[in-house]
Amino acid sequence: MSKIEIIKVGNVELLKKLKKFLLSQNLDYPSYNAWVEKCIDEIGLGYKTAFLAFIKNKVVGDIVFQKDKTDSKRLEMKNLRIVPSHRGMKIASRLFYIAEKYAREEKYLRLIGDAPLGNSVIKLMTQKLGYKIDSAENLYSPDRKEIILIKDLKEGERQIKLLGKLEELLKNINIRLKTIMQRIILNILCNIYNYDSYQSIQGKS
Repeated sequence: MSKIEIIKVGNVELLKKLKKFLLSQNLDYPSYNAWVEKCIDEIGLGYKTAFLAFIKNKVVGDIVFQKDKTDSKRLEMKNLRIVPSHRGMKIASRLFYIAEKYAREEKYLRLIGDAPLGNSVIKLMTQKLGYKIDSAENLYSPDRKEIILIKDLKEGERQIKLLGKLEELLKNINIRLKTIMQRIILNILCNIYNYDSYQSIQGKS
């Protein structure tokens, strides 16, 4: 399998590559080309953040995200595209992971994005990644609905903490079980060698 390299867009050359890639991925969104121009400007200004996925120096995917305009504790996914020839290689999952890592590092509490209502592939993938469908709305066209996907990062942290506590509990149970088993074995040995009890062994040691 070819190596996938994911690079943050941080210079003019990468901005040009991103712009070319975005313009080649128009999926009938209204005023899409104008949005691309604005997006590139805002990445250059640091308002938006973008990553490109490369295979053999060829751009095969991207992700663009920014602080949500209506909720400062929420990171909004603005664009994610994978070229059709490279779908099914978990590139999208890796890009989603990068956005989530960024969100956690920057202390965001939630992630939000949208996808066409009929896109069952993205719906299934995001649900596996912990996203929940919040609603379906006409965001870009009156003739097409988009599903709103949200992931609560605090919920994920709670689950991690609970798993940690469960792991600690299982360790303690395991230690106690070992101690009980040791005592049972020692008492069996006591019976074999005619010692009165486990305590008598301790007294003779």
